[in-house]
Amino acid sequence: MTTPTVEELVLRAAQRHGVPGPVGQELLAESRPCLHLVPIQDLTPDQQRAARPAARTGGLPCLPDGVDWPDGRDPLILTVDCAALPREALDIELPQDGHLLFFVTIEYEPESSAVLHVPAGVRTTQRSATYEFDGEPEQVKVYQPDVLYAVPGLTVSPDWRDSPATSAFLDLDGDRDDTLDDFEDAVRKRQPAAPHMESPSNSAATPALGSHHRTKVTTSSLPKYTDSRSTATSTPRL
Repeated sequence: MTTPTVEELVLRAAQRHGVPGPVGQELLAESRPCLHLVPIQDLTPDQQRAARPAARTGGLPCLPDGVDWPDGRDPLILTVDCAALPREALDIELPQDGHLLFFVTIEYEPESSAVLHVPAGVRTTQRSATYEFDGEPEQVKVYQPDVLYAVPGLTVSPDWRDSPATSAFLDLDGDRDDTLDDFEDAVRKRQPAAPHMESPSNSAATPALGSHHRTKVTTSSLPKYTDSRSTATSTPRL
């Protein structure tokens, strides 16, 4: 599902990149809106001036009284401030306020994961990374925290180039793949003035909310593991 504004931006990008309108319409039909969560240095100067922190990687979770670290003790990889998200940019339902906390191991195929919603106004306490298991001290992995900002974009089906008008466009000559690559890059960020966040072909670039295959968060840009004792008292909060 796309809005008239998104459709206009995509068709403008198609015109700028020499892509026929029917090809742009086929991309739209195979797209969904998403939000990329990026560090401040990835924003344009105009975006930086209006930027509001929307998420944070890593750190230690702040949980309500009586709520423990989820089973499996997976590390916290992402905390999202729901109230800071541009809701009009998504076609999925998210809580209006509070924080979403994502727990999962990212170094290998995870066996478990968890997402917790902490409502706004609820008293929370930062949890320790150390705990006891079978009488022995253990420590949860803690990733270095970094503040992220939301950038609206589109996520595109990997099969959209098989559509009739697009296939015919590609058959015209061998350079059309590069043209469509540039077009895709432009519409993913939905920045009509800048040719060039998330698709099946490059979804590992940034964490993203709202994907073509339902909501997901990609995590390869997360910082490396740090000793929790060095971050327990300095974790930034949104």
